[in-house]
Amino acid sequence: MQNAGAARRVLASGALMHVRKSLGVLQTLFVNAVSIAGVFGAGWPIGTAIALYWAENVLRSLLLLFETKRVSATGGEEITTPFLRFAFLFQGAHLVFLAVLLGLIVPKHAPDARFEWQSFEIGVAIIAVLLLVDLVFWFVDAQSRTPAMVKRAGDAFARRIVVVHLTIVIGVFGVVLFGNITAFFAAFALLKILADIRGELRSA
Repeated sequence: MQNAGAARRVLASGALMHVRKSLGVLQTLFVNAVSIAGVFGAGWPIGTAIALYWAENVLRSLLLLFETKRVSATGGEEITTPFLRFAFLFQGAHLVFLAVLLGLIVPKHAPDARFEWQSFEIGVAIIAVLLLVDLVFWFVDAQSRTPAMVKRAGDAFARRIVVVHLTIVIGVFGVVLFGNITAFFAAFALLKILADIRGELRSA
């Protein structure tokens, strides 16, 4: 009887992990679709889309901060958050880089792609709503979240931030040398989607 109960718990845990991974991948696709649809569908400038990637990282950092605090409070174990300290420091430096990129480099080499506040605000609002879905699943699935899972997600997220930033830096040199920011954005968006999906599958 006990063995049957244990087997059911294992099966339920496996099913829950599968659902979590599937929902994480689906959410990632929707979040990435905001910038892509904005640029190629709604005519948003690419400068806005690049800024949205930075904003997405900040919002995800805040969600991870919430998760570490909740797990520490409910599980009785304080989770060290070096990945969050790294994330916020790196994003501060990234913001300075974006200010130079979108304020000086893009207007000079690709004026049609310059940053636009209105589309940025719309994009941030949509992304925030999509990411808040995480909170719903967090409260539904809170008991199964362990410190190890949160740490794993944080480490994957920290690596993702570095990849996004370095890709943008490489892309800037491509814009300066070749002036084709649209091709750069399309390639970058595809690589980011693949990296995000891989991160979701590894962190769940």
